[in-house]
Amino acid sequence: MNGNKLLKLEVYYNAMMANLQNLLKITSSKNVLKAFLILVVGIILTLMYTWYTYFNIETRNKLEYNEICNDIKTKVELRLGAYAMVLRNGAAFIETVDTITREQWEKYNKKSYINKNLLGIQGVGFSLIIPKEQLKKNIAQIQSEGFPNYTVYPTGDRELYTSIIYIEPFTERNKRAFGYDVFSEPVRRKAMELARDSNTAILTGKLLLVQETAENVQAGTIMYMPVYKNGMPINNIGQRKVAVKGWVSSVYRMDDLMEGILGRRDLFQNNKIQLEIYDESVSENSLLYDSQKKDSLSHKDSKSRFVSLPLEFNGKKWILVFTQPEQQVVPFQGRVLIVFIGGVIISLLLFFLALSIFSTLSRAKIIAKELTKDIKESEERFKNMFNNHASIMLLIEPESGKIIGANNAASKFYEYTIEELC
Repeated sequence: MNGNKLLKLEVYYNAMMANLQNLLKITSSKNVLKAFLILVVGIILTLMYTWYTYFNIETRNKLEYNEICNDIKTKVELRLGAYAMVLRNGAAFIETVDTITREQWEKYNKKSYINKNLLGIQGVGFSLIIPKEQLKKNIAQIQSEGFPNYTVYPTGDRELYTSIIYIEPFTERNKRAFGYDVFSEPVRRKAMELARDSNTAILTGKLLLVQETAENVQAGTIMYMPVYKNGMPINNIGQRKVAVKGWVSSVYRMDDLMEGILGRRDLFQNNKIQLEIYDESVSENSLLYDSQKKDSLSHKDSKSRFVSLPLEFNGKKWILVFTQPEQQVVPFQGRVLIVFIGGVIISLLLFFLALSIFSTLSRAKIIAKELTKDIKESEERFKNMFNNHASIMLLIEPESGKIIGANNAASKFYEYTIEELC
């Protein structure tokens, strides 16, 4: 703001204060009190309506915010269900073919267009159960297929191995999982056993995937679906344990998964809504995903909008935590600010209008008193002049000719009292 604008504002302020002082001088203290009462009532009504407006806007914003959060939760649930269907189809394909080849698995996944229709999957694999006595045979067979470096790892003497023999797309990152004994890791094994016993798709807990490299490390999770031997009964848990031959699985790096589900939502960038996903419980160790990893927000701030939504998928619980920080929840902005400023201006205008009306009434009373006094004085002067004038003076009513007034000179001349003449 330059000097000229400041000077103009100072002039306007001085003029307003001078007018106010003049009005207060003229107006009685009782009327000034009435005017101030009008101002106070106006300010109170303004604050009440401002709060009412803020409350309505805040309520609407909270509803919209909750709708956004629930919409995101629904998208995640639907996508997990779609991934489960993909695995169910893959398991059915293997069970139907009975002995599936690498070429068939590759062709099946390419024809499914999984990476185009369901973004976010790192890879879709098949883990085969290998009894201890068949381990060497399995390694020799797959090496003969053109993979001389294939082996089942981690090494060690175990009664049962579950090697990842197929994984698509067969990229450099996914090759790191080729030959991995999934049963050797407790978190994966727990999910695989639950999937086997329930014949449903089961998610693991939080994992560090074997596909991870030193760069851009992400939390991971894997979904498993059991594959049973063709023709064997699977009506109960005991039968399923006997019939199982392996598992199809889909691998997810959580950042890539959520980007595949939600896309690059402006919601997270422009409005600064933070989405965190936790495995089972809210803790630093169970954090699967954070949309604001580089600019984390604290959902512990009481002034932030905070929504926590549980997501259940076949016994696996994720907790989706949504946070909108304090700077996005500002009471006096937009329409609320307009209502407040407008109400204050109207209250001040009513105050000055009341002062002006009261001062005008005060001036009118003063003028009326002065006019009444002048009239009385004028009448008194006329009466004295009429009574004491040397000439004979009579006041006669034109219509009746009756004398209605006489001065002292007339009384002397006609030798009647004034009362007798009138």
